[in-house]
Amino acid sequence: MSNAADRTILCIDDDQGALDYHRALLERSGYLVLTASSARRGVEVARTCAITMVIVDYHMPGMNGDEVANAIKGVKPTVPVIIVSSDDEVPKAALGRADGFILKDDVINRLLPTVTSLCGATLPAIHKSAVAMDRVQAYTGK
Repeated sequence: MSNAADRTILCIDDDQGALDYHRALLERSGYLVLTASSARRGVEVARTCAITMVIVDYHMPGMNGDEVANAIKGVKPTVPVIIVSSDDEVPKAALGRADGFILKDDVINRLLPTVTSLCGATLPAIHKSAVAMDRVQAYTGK
């Protein structure tokens, strides 16, 4: 990844705490992060901004993560979409349209490896720094 547009990730979640956590984790790892606190706003941001990837919560009012993924893939078919959910009862059809799926309980361990795998990059060294992990722990309490 060579420029800011190549490292810009859009996070969509109606839970501000989850957005703050994703932002902290991803920014400490060298990514630029855009956030949207509603599905419709997320689709609008995806249409108008240069993004590398989307991370979207499955359970949101108005549109679920699958509907968001479909809307974004309709305008940006090559942008990977990761669906995050607090439960594993997401329909298989929805998971088939997403490029990745992570349970919210596994985000701390799986988000960065999944992002870097889908972006085709190596995990930045800063991820392993104590400063980055302290900031992440402040949001998770773990």
